[in-house]
Amino acid sequence: MAPINSGADDFAFVVDPYFNTTDSIVELGYFSSNRKGGKGADDIYQYEKRKYYEKRPEPEEVFEYEIVLDLRVFQKKYEDDQDPNSKVLMRVPLSDAKITITENGIGFEETNSNQYGMLTLNLNPEKEYEFFVSHEGFFNNDLIFSTRDLVIDSTKRIQKYEEKILLDKIFYDLEIVLENIYYDLDESYIREDAKPTLDTLADLLLINPQINVQLSSHTDCRAGDEYNLRLSQARAQSAVDYLITKGISEERLVAKGYGETAFAVDCVCEQCTEEQHQANRRTTFKVVE
Repeated sequence: MAPINSGADDFAFVVDPYFNTTDSIVELGYFSSNRKGGKGADDIYQYEKRKYYEKRPEPEEVFEYEIVLDLRVFQKKYEDDQDPNSKVLMRVPLSDAKITITENGIGFEETNSNQYGMLTLNLNPEKEYEFFVSHEGFFNNDLIFSTRDLVIDSTKRIQKYEEKILLDKIFYDLEIVLENIYYDLDESYIREDAKPTLDTLADLLLINPQINVQLSSHTDCRAGDEYNLRLSQARAQSAVDYLITKGISEERLVAKGYGETAFAVDCVCEQCTEEQHQANRRTTFKVVE
């Protein structure tokens, strides 16, 4: 129906004074009109004036999800269980590792890995977590996991993530070769390409304050015995001095030069290959009581 003020002859507009308003109708009235669609020439029509309700937008559906982290703790399986310099065959789960968790620097939970070396944990969004993992007979290690800026799959209510952390077994009084530490000929200063390996060792010592180590340096069989002994001592001391600059207490460190007194490869000096000489020129560390 056209509105009251149509293009036809609309007249005799009357408001019903006896009408009681309702929640939706605020006015009721009548008028006459000869508009098309009526029953005669001039017809009487009723109208209603209704309240206007602004249509509110539908509330957006909030996607609720859970953040679940599977943390797996591993240890190395060596070809020779008593030699950390032997070939690593695989990584195997480490059960009953103690796991201390902080959320934004505040204590969150303390628990242990299960028989499969795993911990499953529900985390809160927009937080940073630190996992400090320890086990008797192993070096401590830590891990940072942040739930900030995670990519969320809106098709899944449970968002699953996985992290792995490795604990190295402590071998007391047994030398472990530090890879990629080389010195220039007749020099003892720490080269740039050796610093990453020593930085890794410094990080290990920082989170294992209970550990004291000896840094040892060895030479090959070339040059004189006394010269090689002095050179190896200077090189071992350079490694110790570098660790001290990284915040490791001097009391926890010992420098020991062996010269050519403890070869890794025993060969006749004149017949040693360059690979054998290189194996004998090495820097090592060992955990001492």
